[in-house]
Amino acid sequence: MTDLTNGQPDQAALVHDGKAISVRVSLQPIEPSAQPIYSNFTGVQQSADVVFVDFGFLEPAAINNLAKAAQSGGKAPDSIGGHLVCRTALSRDAAASLAQQLMQVLQRSARPKPPASAKATSGTKG
Repeated sequence: MTDLTNGQPDQAALVHDGKAISVRVSLQPIEPSAQPIYSNFTGVQQSADVVFVDFGFLEPAAINNLAKAAQSGGKAPDSIGGHLVCRTALSRDAAASLAQQLMQVLQRSARPKPPASAKATSGTKG
């Protein structure tokens, strides 16, 4: 994962001759990639050696209309339009690494936070 907000390099495990080599990677953004891209839809396809990840944007009104149709038992449209924001082609190893990183992030964010009263307090008695 590359965090461009704090400029911290990432850790990457590269495999060479069957041995994993851990190195720090620092990616410098180029002009278009420095801007965040918002996506609320993803699609994945694969070929023999490449995994394609499409990041798209669907209008919130279209998503709300689909949700309303599903709740009321109405017929959903056969298709809706959206915008392709970015298509990324990944090697199978890079796709596996991305999946692992995403799972780590999602697992961390899903952990319940301790209640405020359970936080340790520090201080001195006097």
